[in-house]
This record gives sequence, structure tokens and C-alpha cells, in this order.
Amino acid sequence: MLLILGHLELFGEIETLQLIPHEIFLGQGLVGLIVSIALLYFLFRRFISPVRELSVPEDYYLLILLFLVVLFGSQMDWARRWYAYEELTVEHYRDYLSSLLYFRPELPVEVTDTGHSFILVLHVFFANLFLMFFPFSQSMHSFLSLPMNKLRRG
Repeated sequence: MLLILGHLELFGEIETLQLIPHEIFLGQGLVGLIVSIALLYFLFRRFISPVRELSVPEDYYLLILLFLVVLFGSQMDWARRWYAYEELTVEHYRDYLSSLLYFRPELPVEVTDTGHSFILVLHVFFANLFLMFFPFSQSMHSFLSLPMNKLRRG
């Protein structure tokens, strides 16, 4: 939930969330670390029986893609905090996101000067791959099966 709220705050500050004063993202990198550990758990769990017999290659591919999205997203947040990229502000990310929404992608100069753009581009690339692959995976069934069963049974 904090991950989704953090991405929504890239569009603009949400005043109700600012009750706890913070800069984007909430948790200061802890959310990315927890999600990374959870994804690694789900990935390595697939190598153990009985889950191994139920797994198909698409399951591994989906988890690896999602792990790469989280890893590069966390790296962007950690680089700003820990690796002396303080000149990168949330406004630079907001500028890039708004340029994507207007179909005129443009990285701010501050992002490209620091070399930080490579991590940002990888994060967006793997997120797009995940979004393209997810509707055709078995995981989509888990999201749609409960509402469809509810509609069918009434």
C-alpha cells in the first residue's frame, strides 16, 4: 500500500498523507527492501516441492521481472538518500513522469548529468515489460477468479 501511495505522490503531494512529514517515498527505502525480500522468498519457494510441480516457466519470469522492477526502483530511492545524489529532487521525477503522460519523454538535465537516468530507464523498462506480460500470466486468474465466482454464484 505504501508503494502505491508513494507512486501516486509523484503526481502531486497528497495532503492527508503529509500528517507524517515525509519526502517521497514513505519508509525511506524500507518498503523496497521488504518487497524485495518477499519476492525472493516467493521465487525461491518455487524450487521446493509441491510448488515446483505446479510452477510453469511464466511464473518464474513474472517474479523475476517484478523483482527487477522493485530492485531498480529501490536503487533510485537509495541513490538519492545514501549515495550523494541529493541534487535529485522529487520534482525531477515528477517532470519525467509528466513528460511520459504527455507522450513527450524527456529526462531532466539533473537526472542525466548524474548518470542516474540509466537506473530510471531500467526501472521503467522492466515495469513496462511486467505490465505487458501480466495479463497473459496465470497470476491474472487469481485476481479475476474471486470476483467472477461471486458474479456467477450471485
